[in-house]
Amino acid sequence: MLRALEIDNEIVKRQLINLNRIEQIILVEQRALGDKIMVSNGGGYPHNVTACLSADGYNVGTRGGGLSTQAVNLVRPSNRLGEDISQAIEREKQTVATLFREMDAAQRALDEQMRKSESMLREHKRAATAERQCRERINRAKSEVQQVRERLLSDEPAKIAALENELETFTDQLESIKTQFRDHMAQQKAKEHELHQAEAGVTLIDRKIEAIRSQADLLRQASEKKASQCQKHSNNIDYWTSKRSTLEEKMTALRRQKDEAASRVAEVEADARKVCPERVTIEHEPRRLDRLISECRARLEEIERSSSMSLADVAEKAQMHIAAYARAKDELRGTIALVSKLKTAHQQRLQRWTHFRDSMAMRTKLHFIKNLHQRGYTGKLEFDHSQCTLQPKVKTDQDLVSESRTNGNGAAASPSRSGAYQRKDTRSLSGGEKSFTTICLLLSLWETMNCPVRALDEFDVFMDAANRRIAMSMMIDSARSQKATQFILITPQDMSVKPDADITILRLQPPARSSAAA
Repeated sequence: MLRALEIDNEIVKRQLINLNRIEQIILVEQRALGDKIMVSNGGGYPHNVTACLSADGYNVGTRGGGLSTQAVNLVRPSNRLGEDISQAIEREKQTVATLFREMDAAQRALDEQMRKSESMLREHKRAATAERQCRERINRAKSEVQQVRERLLSDEPAKIAALENELETFTDQLESIKTQFRDHMAQQKAKEHELHQAEAGVTLIDRKIEAIRSQADLLRQASEKKASQCQKHSNNIDYWTSKRSTLEEKMTALRRQKDEAASRVAEVEADARKVCPERVTIEHEPRRLDRLISECRARLEEIERSSSMSLADVAEKAQMHIAAYARAKDELRGTIALVSKLKTAHQQRLQRWTHFRDSMAMRTKLHFIKNLHQRGYTGKLEFDHSQCTLQPKVKTDQDLVSESRTNGNGAAASPSRSGAYQRKDTRSLSGGEKSFTTICLLLSLWETMNCPVRALDEFDVFMDAANRRIAMSMMIDSARSQKATQFILITPQDMSVKPDADITILRLQPPARSSAAA
């Protein structure tokens, strides 16, 4: 009937499809042809056909099968619309115009709220900048106080009074900084009702201000302690000055001895370079060195007498072995460096793999919670990577309703109710709840693994109509969001979706049973 009708208004066409299902009604010329068509599917209606109308005014066939014919009252050519359509259209146009005006007003209100939000963010940034500047000033004051401490410990007693003045100046600066922080806190409290999103930052600023106040108290105490120590330092200055003069005289004598010894060492080194251009590190006493030299000469003479090789040949062979040893040592050093780099690379790859595994687990958890919210459930996934286990826990909507009723009655909640959030174990769920939870888990794992082909068999056997409708909607939305992935869903139940450009439904014929088997 849909192909036979010519409908100019798209709204009227959709209403006829939704209410009267004209795409599933067939039209024939004669009643006899309709009888043949309506019993062609084993005595029942053909697939996707709900009615058959003939041109001579009959409704042919029944849903249960068999031959049945009913006369249809043909429409007489008369004006069936009593109301003027132009007035209805005008009313609808006025309604649409009103809705557009309301939408414009809502958009203007939204823009105003966005401007207020941006203004609040700018205020928050300015407060953060002021806090950072105050912190920098406090750090500079600390560094200047430290410099004062170092100057107090130096050997310049004439500057003690100046340092005390600087200390008082720094104390005044700290008081000024405290006053600025008090003003800053007053401004923050005045804008608390406009900066709800910045409450955590304001709390952090309060803690930092308290820490700065405690540090300022400590600095004040330290300044008082330093003032008491100034007198003690002034008493010790004379003692250290006299001791310094004595040490300078000793240092002058030691420098003179050092210069004399350096001149003698230079003469000895000049004589030694005539024998060996490079200086050899000496770790023994001169007498022991003379004894070692004598032993080496005696050993060399004995080796020359007992060996057929001359001393030059032995030296040449020794140089060859020394060069080979140096090459082997360089190769070993390079191998050790390579092994160290490989260990570092392996550790980095292991850390990246651990981060990737944790991110995939977190992504699976978020998709699982999102899918459960489609049905009004809550839950979580517990990953134990060390034991290689995955434990889903779900709390249904009935549990949430009962918990809210318990809290609303004002009864004393037990630790299990009022404490940490308790979720059901999957073994305590019903068959439909288990099937829906399994679908949510599979969709979450598919989103993470990115498999090109995904198939499910008899996934809705234990589901009721509500869970089946939500599960089918979730899987179709997931399939449409992933164009490069093929989904294959097998179910003995009636599909609650209609064919589309990206959805193909294949129905198998019911099994043929003989009369003897029946």
